[in-house]
Amino acid sequence: MSQSNFSIDPAFQIKKPTIEAIARIVFCHGAGAGFQSYFLSKTSDLLVDRGFEVVEVTFSYMIIVEQTQKKRPPSKMEKLEQELLSVLARAKTDLPLILAGKSMGARVAVRTSYVHKRPVIGFGFPLIPQNNQAKSRAAELEACESPCLILQGQRDKFGSDLTLSEIKFNGQVVPVLSGDHDFVPLKKSHTSQEENLKKAAEAAYQFILRVIRN
Repeated sequence: MSQSNFSIDPAFQIKKPTIEAIARIVFCHGAGAGFQSYFLSKTSDLLVDRGFEVVEVTFSYMIIVEQTQKKRPPSKMEKLEQELLSVLARAKTDLPLILAGKSMGARVAVRTSYVHKRPVIGFGFPLIPQNNQAKSRAAELEACESPCLILQGQRDKFGSDLTLSEIKFNGQVVPVLSGDHDFVPLKKSHTSQEENLKKAAEAAYQFILRVIRN
């Protein structure tokens, strides 16, 4: 029997700060890389350093990718949503809960937020599908009733910060200086990916403080 015939549950790891946690962030990865990637591991650590518990969610298809070291496409969006909901059911907490994700993970968080009415943070929302430049996922943001923060690179090929700012939704778009989809800037911008990630984490921190105090 091939490995693809086995049913695999999504996995999660909870990283805790050294101080009393302010809130819990349930963080979903993007389509092509899990939490072993620099972007996700660094961002997760930066959020923990700011006093948050971070639940790193690894979807079932990514578990197979990491085990086999072979690329495979993500599961259908509906399955990813169900997997996130299953993690939320298994990783319960009394802390304020925030959904977050990078790229595809941001879509999953946005689309799932209606169930628990939780605030959402997107680290690069893939507004325009790579294989269909004429299509837009604006409706997903417009349907999100929860408070939403989108951190978007100014050079993001899936939709720049200016493009997302034109969408009417219950949220805020914060530009990432000269950043691409991974927040990597141009050299002439005199900043770095690490600096962009630090600023994104700080913006996420300020956003969470606002929403949990309201």
